[in-house]
Amino acid sequence: SGHGPAAALIASMAKLAFTETLGLYDRPEKALRKMNLSLLGNLGKKFVTAMYVHLNYRNKSLVYSSAGHPPIIIHRRKDDQILQLDSRGQFLGWFQDIKLKEHSYQLQSGDRVLIYTDGLIEAFNDKQEMFDYDRLEIALRANENMSAEEFTYFLIYRIKEWVGFNRDFDDDITFMIIDIT
Repeated sequence: SGHGPAAALIASMAKLAFTETLGLYDRPEKALRKMNLSLLGNLGKKFVTAMYVHLNYRNKSLVYSSAGHPPIIIHRRKDDQILQLDSRGQFLGWFQDIKLKEHSYQLQSGDRVLIYTDGLIEAFNDKQEMFDYDRLEIALRANENMSAEEFTYFLIYRIKEWVGFNRDFDDDITFMIIDIT
């Protein structure tokens, strides 16, 4: 939604809208619809993207719904497969009846789950080249034996190296890495 005070206000509104969904933790689509109604008409010309995920660690199931957010990436390390889960869905805050869908995915032991904002793959270097999915896949594959914590630090360093250590990011970068045991 941008930078500065307006973006901070929208982030606060999104956080408040999220707190209203706590009883819907295992119903991602319904939770996003509720968030949308809370944000509707309150964002001006801005909007919010979101990924609402319920991970059941016991049975290794992932249930999610996306509102304009980048796809979840699963690195199935035992087969060295990189999967991008369907992430179609409209962003929050503009339309009352938004198009959303709830998806389920069965995880396996050894899978690495990456949930991230678009700032990660859209980080530009000084030649105006994006970091993009291909470089992210290379980083995932080349460092598959790192722990989730080690890979987090590596990826932060790699993105900062790509952008330039003396430059600020053009967009926010947020990501979460979950290793399935």
